[in-house]
Amino acid sequence: MTLGNLNEITGAETPSRRRLKKRHWLLLVGMILTASCSTMPSPKSVASTKFEPAQGTIAANFLAARQALYFRDVDASAEFYLTALNFDRNNANLLQQAFYTQYQLGHIDAAAALARNMEVLNLTTSYASEPATAKAVLLEDWDAVLVLADHIAENLDAQPVAAVIKAWALAAKGQGAAGLSHLLKIGKASTADGQEMPSVFAMQAARLSAHLGNDSEMRGFADGLFNRQNLPSQILLQLASLYVRHGEAAKMAQLIDRLPAGFNKQAVQSQLSSQTKPSKIASHIAAGIIDTSLINSQSQSSGMLNARLGLALYLDPQIDSARFLLAQALNEMGQQQAAIAKLDDIDVAGAWGQPQLLLRIDLERKDNMTGAIALLQTAVDKDNGNALLRKELGDLYRMSDQFEKARDAYLMAL
Repeated sequence: MTLGNLNEITGAETPSRRRLKKRHWLLLVGMILTASCSTMPSPKSVASTKFEPAQGTIAANFLAARQALYFRDVDASAEFYLTALNFDRNNANLLQQAFYTQYQLGHIDAAAALARNMEVLNLTTSYASEPATAKAVLLEDWDAVLVLADHIAENLDAQPVAAVIKAWALAAKGQGAAGLSHLLKIGKASTADGQEMPSVFAMQAARLSAHLGNDSEMRGFADGLFNRQNLPSQILLQLASLYVRHGEAAKMAQLIDRLPAGFNKQAVQSQLSSQTKPSKIASHIAAGIIDTSLINSQSQSSGMLNARLGLALYLDPQIDSARFLLAQALNEMGQQQAAIAKLDDIDVAGAWGQPQLLLRIDLERKDNMTGAIALLQTAVDKDNGNALLRKELGDLYRMSDQFEKARDAYLMAL
């Protein structure tokens, strides 16, 4: 099976002049390292392929890709690995690395294509079934989803993700009771002795019960979650959404009050109260992928957490919690501009609008305090009664030694 033009698979935008200059420098580093190493493999002839001519050599691009990863530039690394594949499309190591980097970037179609090529070559790689699973979900090919979910579950760390996917696939095939049973089985297996079942399984069980029309069972799972303390923000929002759709606005309001101070609770209530249509199965799965991935976020690499968040966005492009979490992860990796790009895609009027604004300002002020102040001042002008934003504006003025303006902002926040 041929991959076609690997550079077209990604659908990547043309890099900016600054990024292009950096990548040329990385390739030059790779070529220098290649020249100094006599044991590097020689490039194979590509005269008979349909690929576009590649720049440099296979070794130079491979080393440039490794160097880019060292600098945490996954985007550049992914392009170098694809260019290296133009020389040797059956190279197992290059295929695996190209798959991982494309998946981490959220290029699900490209990752699925690379995974198919690895399958033809009988190569096994962790996570290789996940992009294809997402594509099957969107196609509503539930038989394929069930097979692929079992493949995902072969990786023990991925069993919670696989359980969510399989449960909803069974429900889509009219086997909702079996799906719920499987979900709870894996949830209990993931529970430490003496601990409550992770909230994601109870939340997914409540969503699945509601989808199946089993109101009493849904309320049992939902009320159990409602009585827990220290629920993650995304679980609080899902639970509040579930309650308001079932006519329990008072419980929705109580859950919104439990959200961290960074949320604009009036905006959250407005968005949740305006819901009219039930979520599609792909959206339920996307929410479950996010929540189950966060269970083991400390033990998995940031790259694979990013991949799962990108997978959720592929299934549900409207799921802003994934964008916010991705922005946080990218910022921690030192990819500030990539983080800002994710934040800019969040609906500013939605539930994640104010957290987006606060993180955006925190990133902006590091290099552009004037721009951060202007951005926050615009937000304050649109929402005069928002005490938190005025307090944050006062903090920015204080950090920039504009003490009179800081005092005025603090007074207005009272």
